[in-house]
Amino acid sequence: MANAKNIATRGRGRPAEVETSKQKAALLQRIGTDNAPSRYITMQLADAGLVAFETVQSGKRGRPQQNAVVSGKGRSLLALAARWK
Repeated sequence: MANAKNIATRGRGRPAEVETSKQKAALLQRIGTDNAPSRYITMQLADAGLVAFETVQSGKRGRPQQNAVVSGKGRSLLALAARWK
């Protein structure tokens, strides 16, 4: 029987879960850039309270865009991570 990590990635690719605070801080630094983490990982960070989503109205038809922004809890983790280096 496969473990949960292999099921989440189907044995290939990067892990689908973020486990340590250092990994979370590295991903939070990339929020809002061109090299942002995947939507799935961003949703995991949102479930942890580190990221919030803002709705952006484009004035066009369709569903409004949701941009991820670092929340207060996420900013405090980033400030703490700056001292780890």
